[in-house]
Amino acid sequence: MTRADIIREFFAEDESRNDWPSRTVARYLHQSDPQVWTSVNSARRVVNYARGLCGKGDRKKLDSNPENKRHTKKPGWMTEAVPKPLSERREPFKLSGPMTIGVLSDIHVPYHDKRAVEAAVAELKRRKPDVVYLNGDTADFYGISRHQKDPRKVNVAHELESVRQLLFWLRSQFKKARIIYKIGNHDDRMERYLASNAPVLLGVSEFELDHLLKFEDMGMERVDSLQFAYAGKLPILHGHELPKGGGVNPARWAFLKAAQTIMIGHFHRTSEHTDATGLSRKVTVCHSTGCLCDLNPDYASVNQWNHGFAVVELDAKNNHRTSNLKIIDGEVF
Repeated sequence: MTRADIIREFFAEDESRNDWPSRTVARYLHQSDPQVWTSVNSARRVVNYARGLCGKGDRKKLDSNPENKRHTKKPGWMTEAVPKPLSERREPFKLSGPMTIGVLSDIHVPYHDKRAVEAAVAELKRRKPDVVYLNGDTADFYGISRHQKDPRKVNVAHELESVRQLLFWLRSQFKKARIIYKIGNHDDRMERYLASNAPVLLGVSEFELDHLLKFEDMGMERVDSLQFAYAGKLPILHGHELPKGGGVNPARWAFLKAAQTIMIGHFHRTSEHTDATGLSRKVTVCHSTGCLCDLNPDYASVNQWNHGFAVVELDAKNNHRTSNLKIIDGEVF
């Protein structure tokens, strides 16, 4: 705050002070705070300046006076600029046609269903996909979850080894296909565990999932936890990116949240919702895919889950055709 600003506030506090002569104001200020107002004359010049009674020469002289500049330094937050945001824009991951994409979601290794995984992979091999998209929760990471755990089942080293083994097997089955690993809410447990228990290790490459699961060795690609992915015009999300819910029909819930065609996993249930909206009767079709994990875990022994996966075919114009498949007793429907 400048000395002129101090004077303006002095007048604003009591409008009757505007009638005081400048010398009276100056004398009052000098007596009140002689460290700021070192003399009556210097105070009077600033009073006249604040009242607009100085000419250009006097104003220039006052502005250049070091005594006045002592009080003109602004705090650091007083900058005439919009502050720099901390948020960062996540660029979407895009796949463009023509191509065939196999979408496998919620395998939850090592709590997977071996028969369901083998059935899904056998069907995908028959269709010869260009891309195998692991749409979240490929790993379970039970041992580092925040939930209460049975200590007899906690073996993080075994969990990591099992996930690596599955990924290596998938690479052996699809030697020429791109394999893309989407980070779901269970996969993300590793980073959340580090953030809570060993924050100094965050950002150390040796502790990142890419390194632990040997993505580079197996020629795999990564899609981050909250990063959106598009297969042509079709958004493919794990499902945890949307607000919590699911309801009776996860596909309809996804439509209500996203208001457009979308595919999700996360809820372990095969469902579809079709809606024709607006005067143009635009048809929107949403899908949720089944899972490939154990259908009877201890924490949800009674549920409505089913095994399943999806195949998305893109044409050259990035239009898509989706087959949302179910696995029942080891057979694909």
